This record gives sequence, C-alpha cells and structure tokens, in this order.
Amino acid sequence: MNGPLSVFLASALAASAAYLVKDARRSALLAVVTALVLAGLVLLLPLDRPLSLGRLTFRVSGTWSFLGVSLSLRPPNRAVVGFLYALAGFLLGGVYVLPGHRGLSAAGLAMTGLIAAALMIEPFVFAPLLIQFAALMAVLVLSSPWRPVWRASGRLIVVTSLSLFSILMAGWLVDARGVTAATPDLAAVTAGLLGLGFAVLMAVPPFHLWLPLAAEEGRPYSMALVAVLFQSAGTFFLLRFLDTFLWLRELPLLPASLSWLGGAMAVFAGALVLAQDRPAKALAYGVLADSAVVLMAVGLGTAVGYRLALGVLAARVIGVAAWALGVGFLEQEAGADGVQAYEGVGFRAPWAAAAAVAGMLTVAGFPLTAGFPARWSLLNATSGVPALLLLAGMALTTAGALRWLGVFFRRSVGEASSGVPGTVRALLGGGVVLTLVIGVFPQVLFPWVVQVITGLSNLAP
Repeated sequence: MNGPLSVFLASALAASAAYLVKDARRSALLAVVTALVLAGLVLLLPLDRPLSLGRLTFRVSGTWSFLGVSLSLRPPNRAVVGFLYALAGFLLGGVYVLPGHRGLSAAGLAMTGLIAAALMIEPFVFAPLLIQFAALMAVLVLSSPWRPVWRASGRLIVVTSLSLFSILMAGWLVDARGVTAATPDLAAVTAGLLGLGFAVLMAVPPFHLWLPLAAEEGRPYSMALVAVLFQSAGTFFLLRFLDTFLWLRELPLLPASLSWLGGAMAVFAGALVLAQDRPAKALAYGVLADSAVVLMAVGLGTAVGYRLALGVLAARVIGVAAWALGVGFLEQEAGADGVQAYEGVGFRAPWAAAAAVAGMLTVAGFPLTAGFPARWSLLNATSGVPALLLLAGMALTTAGALRWLGVFFRRSVGEASSGVPGTVRALLGGGVVLTLVIGVFPQVLFPWVVQVITGLSNLAP
C-alpha cells in the first residue's frame, strides 16, 4: 500500500463524491470528514514498516515513484501535509452552515489535495504546476452558478501564473547553474525569483488585488478559504526552501528584508482595514495583516521565529473563519453596501456580529484572543522600527474591529432574527469561545502546532 498516492487519490475521489452528492450540507460533511481523516492518517500512520490488522499484515510505503516523478511523505513534509489537511477540515466545517452549492466543498477539497501533492512531489519543478491547477480549483471555490467572480478569478490566475514562472526559473538556476554561497550574485538573483513566487502565493502587495475583489464580488467565506490555504502553502514552501538550501538561509539581507516587509505590510493592511465601508473587504485586508506577521516571524531567522510563524497560521484559521462566517450572515441581514446598511445589524444577528468581531480582534492580535500569544512573543523577539511597525499595524487593525463593533450595535433597528438554525448559532458561538479559549490557554493548541517544524531539521535542530 502506498501512502502518498493513497492520500492524493482519496482527496480526488472524495472531492468527486462530494460534487455528486446533491445536498450541499452532506457534501460539506463528506469533505470535512475526509480532510480530517487524511490529516490524522498522515500524521499518525507508521510508514515503511510492517503493520498488523488482525490476521492481515501490510506495509504502508512513504514514497511513490512513476517515470522519474515521486510523491513522498518524509519528515521534512509529512507534518506540514497533515497540518494542511487539518486546516482545510476546520475551514470546510464552516461551509456546512453556509447557503451554497455542492461544488464549493468539492472544489475546496480538490484544491487542498493539489496543494498537498505540490508539497509531496519530487523533483520540486513539478510543484508550481500543481499550484496552478489548485488555482483553477480556487476559481470554482470563489464562484457559484448564481454569483460568478470573474475579475477576482482572472487576477488570481494571472498572479499564480507569475508565481509558476518565477519559481520554475529559480529551480532551473539551482539545478543548472549550481547556486551556492560562493556565487553571491547568482544566489541573489535566485532568491529574488523565489521571493517573487512566494510573495504571489502569500498575496504580498501588490499581488493582493484579487483579495478585495473576491470579497466584493463573491462570498467572504470562499475568499477566506482560498486565501488561507494559498498563504499557508506559500509559508510552507518558504520554510522548506530555507531548510533545504544553506545559501538561502545565509543571505545577509534576508532576515531584515522580511522583517521590514512584514512591518510595512502590517501598517498598510491595518490602515485599509480601518478605511473600508464593508466588513467583507475589511476581512480581505485583515488576511493581509495576518500574513505580515508570518513574514516578520520568519524574518527572525531562528527556530523560535519559525515556530511563531506556524502559531500565527493556526490562530489565523480560527480568527479568519469566525470573521468570515459572521460577516457572511451579516451581509444577508444588511442587504446593501455601505456603513449605514450595517448600523444596528448586530441586534438582528447578535451571534454573527459577535463571531465577526471576535474574529477581527483575533486577527488584530488583541489581548485574550487566539492571535495575541504569538504576536506578543514576536514583539518580545523583535526590536527597532519593525517592532514599532508591527505594533502600529496591530493598533490599526484593532481600531478597525472596534469601529465595526460600534457600527453593528450603533442603534437598535429590529429584534434578533429567529430564523437562524441552532447549528448556525452553535457554530458562530463556538467560534467566539474558541478565540477566547486559545487566547487564555494557548498551551491547548500551540505546542502541537509548533511540532510541525520538527521535520525541518535545519530550521529547528
């Protein structure tokens, strides 16, 4: 039995089955269960040694090879692939309560499987091609039969194509020209190409322009699902390259560049969160503000920094999911654009408003929320202007969250809606509770999450 091939085929088959299921909620449930089961198997199933199941003895191989191409589950990527499926399972859970179509869950699971295959494939030159296919699946996630997202989808395809080209060029330079620390000029060019590719995947400005369009044209939760999975993939690829290539880790300007870029991005995104007239577009820039913190953590260039980056990713999933889920229901209550349309909407949909605000504060890193512990540790490990920029970005994003809190509960314009199902209220309330529990007791989540870095032995010796 082959482990990597089985994981990929299981994703593809489950995605096909989820699409064939006519009921959208059952489709979402199938996708969630598949993602979580695959996460557990990838993380826990012993590989390359005999296993016994009653009288049956078998062995699960960690590598599958065909015509010079391999899919491999080894220590450098195994925990990362499991982490990716766990993130997808958590995010797809929100699709269960959203009014949508069966293609959303199916495309989301297929996109996850393609990104996982890109993380497993060797040689790496084939990984960008799989990321491009994942972008095509992302178009299906963003759009729906009654609400197409043409402009955002087009921009996403264009920027991922740019990422494909730049990473392939960098891979060619590494293989054909032999980039090492002894070739500083060539190393700088290669690092620039890799940086461009990772910047596209992580939606670093100006490659973020598809995000606000996706929030404006489509559904906030679909945009959040695509953004979190792609930005997580970009982070994982960045860590993998840093672990693999000594010359990349030893570039003298890399840590400072990431720290300054992350700090500037945090202020830029925080200011735009505060300036938006729709909470869905504020969510798009909130995702950018959170990605900025990841860049700053990686910019520390230490094992602590890499662990903090993964901690921010885990907190992001909780905060962004709560924010997007709440905003999705608030948009239905508001029924129009503009700040005035949302005045008092919290009285009609209190659970959705609470989830949205809790998610905003988590992404801002507000104390006692899930986003605070990693940011506090990062502030303690960072000094100088980058630390001030991070603090300013957190303050601006928090101000944006408090502004929308005031808008949602500015004046009472109606009683609480009684048409919200109990499962919706439970999921929205669970998001609020989870943001607070992880913020007060970070040891519940973060020690497990940071173990993902252990497979990257050069980053966390």
